[in-house]
Amino acid sequence: MKKQFKANQRQEKRTKISARETVDLPPEQQSPLFCLRYMNKDYSLSQCTKDKKAAFADKLFDI
Repeated sequence: MKKQFKANQRQEKRTKISARETVDLPPEQQSPLFCLRYMNKDYSLSQCTKDKKAAFADKLFDI
């Protein structure tokens, strides 16, 4: 319980939380994990325009 309290305090201050501390947080308080490793080769970011890449980055930031 003590670790969770410290993690919540850090999150409120907007400081980084270590991966070990996020395990103690409920899913709705954890940062989403995102990976492009298994992206379909027909849909590559290298084929996107700068505007589409920027929109993609903005959406990831929003999430």
